[in-house]
Amino acid sequence: MKKAISAGGIIIHNNKILLLTYPESDLTRFPKGHVEPGETLEQAALREVKEETGLQNLEIVKKLGFLTRKSTEDWGEEVVKDIHMYLMKSHNFNHQKSDSTYDWFPIDFAIGHMYFPEEKEFLITILPSIVNGNL
Repeated sequence: MKKAISAGGIIIHNNKILLLTYPESDLTRFPKGHVEPGETLEQAALREVKEETGLQNLEIVKKLGFLTRKSTEDWGEEVVKDIHMYLMKSHNFNHQKSDSTYDWFPIDFAIGHMYFPEEKEFLITILPSIVNGNL
């Protein structure tokens, strides 16, 4: 099976996490996307989070790790995707035009409503290091 590489970010503000939503349900997922040719993982993560949430002035705080899951690309090909995730912060929280539907969710809600089990497990695993003063 073909391999794909994506990068994205986690932003927590006022005890809420910024996630993308599926309009037809109450399920959520991380803002992330494909790394384009010539981009670093960090550049791709910043670009994707900015495009999908409309947040400007993003900054990477630290790399949180990566998760792997199966995925189906837009053109129907199944791949194994490595998703590199970064803790990010914004210097202002004014959302501009975005490519996706997003919202801020209480962390407990987010854990119970993640669409992909691998993303849920990743969030549970890294959450203590984020919530315990690393922002």
